[in-house]
Amino acid sequence: MRNMKRPETEWRELIDQMRSSGQTQRSWCEANSINVKTMGNWIRRFKQRPADEESNVFVSAGMISKVSPAPTRQQIRIEIAGCIVTVEDGFDTATLKSVVKVLATL
Repeated sequence: MRNMKRPETEWRELIDQMRSSGQTQRSWCEANSINVKTMGNWIRRFKQRPADEESNVFVSAGMISKVSPAPTRQQIRIEIAGCIVTVEDGFDTATLKSVVKVLATL
């Protein structure tokens, strides 16, 4: 097992990977050499945070090279790393966060 402190962002990633794996927490942790008690502690830590604290997570996406003006219906076009994201009225904030997070890795 890795005996070094992982940053909070890495724990969020690990928890997401574990949840999407379809495995139990114990079997996923064993397969990935992660202490199951430590994983449980991080899951509880994130659950105990107020919702407004969770929503204040920022992702550095580097320089936004172009923002197009919104057409008559309400939408925003954002270009990051050569990719264009169009966000329309009623968008799902969790989905947008996930998209920006992925684009930030490009």
